[in-house]
Amino acid sequence: GRFIARHPDKAAPIAVEFLDPDKKLALQVPVLERVLTEPMGIKTDDLFPVVEDLDRIQRYMVEHMGIGTLIDLERFVDTRFAEKACQAAGSAARPSKMHDLSQVVSETTKRLNDRYTLKHTSEKGGKHLVFHLADQEYGIDIISVKEIIGMMPIRSVPRTPRFVKGVINLRGKVIPVIDLRLKLGLLEQPYTEKTCIIITEIQQGRPGAQVGMVVDAVSEVLNLSPEDIEGPPELGSGEDAGVIMGIAKTDAGARILLDTDRLLGQGVSG
Repeated sequence: GRFIARHPDKAAPIAVEFLDPDKKLALQVPVLERVLTEPMGIKTDDLFPVVEDLDRIQRYMVEHMGIGTLIDLERFVDTRFAEKACQAAGSAARPSKMHDLSQVVSETTKRLNDRYTLKHTSEKGGKHLVFHLADQEYGIDIISVKEIIGMMPIRSVPRTPRFVKGVINLRGKVIPVIDLRLKLGLLEQPYTEKTCIIITEIQQGRPGAQVGMVVDAVSEVLNLSPEDIEGPPELGSGEDAGVIMGIAKTDAGARILLDTDRLLGQGVSG
């Protein structure tokens, strides 16, 4: 736990390989590294194997995420090593910090909303999730990202545009899903092990409405200053005009920043 806390950059690749060896969950090293360093993220520097805590974790993974099966933790967990480690460190054994989920969501949402307000007062800087479509990298405001999931069964819906792939049932919530390649006029291609769905939440127009976007792969979270971003190119007044928020200039090349409210707010979330 202390190694993870001190070296999240080294721990994240190990964790991704351990948690997602078959690449079914679309876990990404930069995203997990961010989780390990977030103030309200995973904390590992004081972990002690308390059966009740581990049981809550395994039940959440099995019942809500569909990962693995339930095991008898009373027979599986051996605390002798942890007890010796605590004795050697001169600290008392104590259970893991299990944050109340509703509190975490509330505090994180407030913090992100504060950042959202600050971002718009300082123009278009801030953190952006970067993903791949074909040979181009795109970015969206991290504020709009709820979660990233691997591909899962999508139920088609009749009489919808071609780019609307259908809907998914994500923990009891029905969410429309679009193929962003098709939405942006790119060629369709078969999904791969890196293909994933970004669950986004619309911030304006219909606040709270969620839409899933199928992308080729997620790469990183990029922190941009307003100086890093140029205004959007003039694309006329067509249906998709205005979906480009700007062009980010980085050492790795240009990234196209998309406005998810304009991209997803019309004819998708309803």
